[in-house]
Amino acid sequence: MPETKFNSWLRWTCYCAAGEFCGLLAVAWPGWLIIRELEPGGSVLARIAEVVIMMLLGVAEGFVLGWFQWQGWRRLLPQLQLRNWLWATVLAASLAWLLGTLPTVSLAAGLALQTPHPHALLILWSGLIGLVFGGVFGGVQWLELKRHSAHAGLWIPANALGWCLGLVVLSLETALPLEQMSVWETGASLLSASLAAGLVIGGVTGAGVLAALPPVNPRYSE
Repeated sequence: MPETKFNSWLRWTCYCAAGEFCGLLAVAWPGWLIIRELEPGGSVLARIAEVVIMMLLGVAEGFVLGWFQWQGWRRLLPQLQLRNWLWATVLAASLAWLLGTLPTVSLAAGLALQTPHPHALLILWSGLIGLVFGGVFGGVQWLELKRHSAHAGLWIPANALGWCLGLVVLSLETALPLEQMSVWETGASLLSASLAAGLVIGGVTGAGVLAALPPVNPRYSE
């Protein structure tokens, strides 16, 4: 009995949400601890170390997320190879986190926190970053996905929208006084925020999965 579109979407959403949950934690939890230790110095060397560390954490996220996403893809696109998808996702995650740690991005976030409505502006800024983040993610993965589907281009806007909404959900955590919370309280907050963001990203990109599937590109059907 053929699988319904809803079942395909639900399976993808679950796999993607699990991947985003574990992947975001691989970045958010150690990243928060490391940056908290680096911030007091504020030196150029500390800033460079932060960028390098976040890129390396992005590699970890890419492997985790790529593996989970491939589990969702393999029934729908059996010809999609795990190795190729992993490398595409690792590259996408590394580039996206590099963009997220650029000085201009941090400066804009810092300026937002100094305004009369810091959390509202930071949430808006997170949504804009999510659009770029998701666009980079989807664009790099599209390079592999286009070999298997003529509609693969829809994967890019689906990721841009999914990450936009997902980072907005994740940024809601900024409304909490993390500096006044213990490490375990902060960890619980990151767990719940990462799970919620993962479900949002998984649900939105799941629609992109269904849209990107038919028909198969005859150029790459061999």
